[in-house]
Amino acid sequence: MVKLGLNIQLKDVLYTLTFRCNLVSTHKFAIHENCVVSYGPFFCVIQDLTLKMLIAVGEPGNGVYYLRIVCTG
Repeated sequence: MVKLGLNIQLKDVLYTLTFRCNLVSTHKFAIHENCVVSYGPFFCVIQDLTLKMLIAVGEPGNGVYYLRIVCTG
């Protein structure tokens, strides 16, 4: 299990020692957290589908989006 902030726990994750960062499947994350992931040229936003609350914000770099702000709700 991996924790992202206080309220987000990812289960059934794989761990690889050689990776320099954690990669998350946005499809599985969206299903597990009942959220939507929106992408723009300078950011991505993860938002709860039911409450419309912001869950996290990421910024692009090296071909992936890095989570920079994880909201604790």
